[in-house]
Amino acid sequence: MWTATKTKLPAGDIYDLVKRHKLEWDDPQATVAMCKGMSTADHYMLTAGDVLVGHLFIAEGGAVDLIPVTKYFGRPDAYADKLIGAVRPVLEELFLAGARRFYSCVPISRPRTKKALKELGFVSEGRPREAFTPFGGAPEDVWILGLIPRDL
Repeated sequence: MWTATKTKLPAGDIYDLVKRHKLEWDDPQATVAMCKGMSTADHYMLTAGDVLVGHLFIAEGGAVDLIPVTKYFGRPDAYADKLIGAVRPVLEELFLAGARRFYSCVPISRPRTKKALKELGFVSEGRPREAFTPFGGAPEDVWILGLIPRDL
């Protein structure tokens, strides 16, 4: 069983998380803006007992980022029920509190994140071309995923 626990991450920990998971933009100002946004978002640690399996960030405007620990997000049939059991109650509570929709912009270099969000009910809404340039990399497409209450 996985659980989602709301916590606060210090700004330095957020930057380390971004670097460790290679989420930095090629533009340093964009990376700083992303880290600042993550620092104001609600952060949930996803755990299996004492083991960290991922991070979930939900910003006030509905932006969502899921950062999985790779070894726990292999085949969806191995983790989907655990992920849904941990995260869906959080999303349902936010919908009941008045949220209308959630969305996520996921670079194509993060297929595990896309698969995990789709397991939670997120629906593909588009794919802007070359919308993200990772640090030291080439521009890449981004998947836009959205979630409204009826998707749960």
